[in-house]
Amino acid sequence: MKKIYILLNLLLISGCFAGSVFAQRMENQIKVNRPDFSGKWKLNFSKSKGMDRFSENASEIERIMIIEQKTPAVFVTIKLQNEENANYISGKFTLYTDGRGDDYLDSGYITDSVTVTKWEKNKIVTTHYVSKNKSPENIISIQEMSLSDDGKVLTETYKSNASKIFPGTEEQKNYEDLFNAVLIYERIK
Repeated sequence: MKKIYILLNLLLISGCFAGSVFAQRMENQIKVNRPDFSGKWKLNFSKSKGMDRFSENASEIERIMIIEQKTPAVFVTIKLQNEENANYISGKFTLYTDGRGDDYLDSGYITDSVTVTKWEKNKIVTTHYVSKNKSPENIISIQEMSLSDDGKVLTETYKSNASKIFPGTEEQKNYEDLFNAVLIYERIK
């Protein structure tokens, strides 16, 4: 009987400790004031740099990014309009800012790639890995999303690491063309 009493007390103490740790974590998460990226954003071609496909000479004449943020999920839809006045969705994906891995469209170059998204201060940072092995030497690019202080401008920065993974190859050129850019979006809604 005494053993059961001791066991019940240990279980009760463990439960109280686990509950207080969980409550402290939740309180810390609530205290973190993250920017809200939700909205409708239009790419400003003249202010953006890099990626030839985002230049004013491209057949793409309008790029709209729609974001719905429900932490830890960030739902993103990219809508394009080209010179033929055709509107289409070029991408629809979910970024999970808790680091679990993302539902992200494949780039078309590597089918085994993985992405992981986390908050870093007030930025949403997505790391793209060249394989499912998420080691630093397999990072192909890093994408950062940040908001201006007034919340009217979203900056998306891409940094390539292709020279370390594909030195001197066509893949290096493809990834550097694809992943070295600063895209400036302006809030339209």
